[in-house]
Amino acid sequence: MNLIERYALSTGVKIGKPFIYEKFFPLPFHKYITFQPISKAVKNYDYWQDVLDDIIPALEEAGIRILQLGGKDEHKFNGVVHLQGLTSLNQTAYLLNRSMLHIGVDSFQAHIAGSFNVPIVALYSNTYIQNCKPYWGDASKQILLSPDFSKKKPSFSSQENPKTVNSIKSETISKAALKLLGLKDTINYETVFVGKQYSNTIMFSNVCPSNSPKIKAINGLEVRMDLDFNEQFLEAIAQRCQVAVVTDKAISLDLLRKYKANIGVLFFMVKDNTGLDFIKKTISLGIKINLISSLEQEDIDKLKIDFYETGMIGKLPEIDEKTRGEIESMPSNSLKFKSNKTYLKEDGVFYNKNKMDKNLGARLPEYQPVGEANDSFFDDFQFYKIIKES
Repeated sequence: MNLIERYALSTGVKIGKPFIYEKFFPLPFHKYITFQPISKAVKNYDYWQDVLDDIIPALEEAGIRILQLGGKDEHKFNGVVHLQGLTSLNQTAYLLNRSMLHIGVDSFQAHIAGSFNVPIVALYSNTYIQNCKPYWGDASKQILLSPDFSKKKPSFSSQENPKTVNSIKSETISKAALKLLGLKDTINYETVFVGKQYSNTIMFSNVCPSNSPKIKAINGLEVRMDLDFNEQFLEAIAQRCQVAVVTDKAISLDLLRKYKANIGVLFFMVKDNTGLDFIKKTISLGIKINLISSLEQEDIDKLKIDFYETGMIGKLPEIDEKTRGEIESMPSNSLKFKSNKTYLKEDGVFYNKNKMDKNLGARLPEYQPVGEANDSFFDDFQFYKIIKES
């Protein structure tokens, strides 16, 4: 039962179609779709940019623009016209009534679009579609998507971790949008794997010290001393910007003392207890240290007694064997991936250490061939989206 029917039953009031007052909003074009991606946190889909990247080429060819609606402080997606915070509710209604398609989450705008019988692609997450779908509008012009609730009921909660809405594949949304617009479906892939960090809006950049003098000072760089131990480069970059440092060897304490104001955190890769003295002295300088390790958990447990005064040793995440086996069993020439983590070296940008070692640069944000799915490739699995081309 739709919520509006429940309200009517409870109050004894008949359901009548509302009149929505529209107010003119000027646009320099006429062909557009509306996009409203933000609502309560539990409803917010983390892969909207992938959906937009899928459909924008077809929309541009057809001369169709995308208008992003919503609040002024909401995240701005790439490739759209940003109207967040610039329209009143009545102007929003005006734009929705003239839209070729409305795409977004379960929201007030979806109900307005339904009342105008505008085609809709909408996502539902923490409740059943039939409870909250637009009450008005031709159902044949609406594609309403939700997670698979055949095995697990919706949470009906305002918070979820992980969010079930993210189980909807981006290509499913993209195909639905192109179908309702009557445009050619050019999407020829299926999502195989999405890591937990892939949806992070921050692009993680790792700097490999080798021959990297041209790298500009950008706050937030992670200097990978564990890949190439180069104190001269660390000094050159730390004197210009804020950095995080990853190392598996002791770094000059004089260098750390001199630039500690620009070293936000130092990650020390624990392999045994040989770095214990360096860690204690670094902590005494007032530099924050996080201990990490790729050792087996039983080996980490044996080292806990040595490091109990300096902090817990965090085990680096590993892809589970079942998922890795499924990926490795697929034809490698059909697999591609994108990453939310990059490695910078000289003038090159690389999606992972494996690509950097082979000098296979990335052209962001395009998918790259997986190539050899070895241990080096899976090191950064939590930042990946892997697809299989059909």
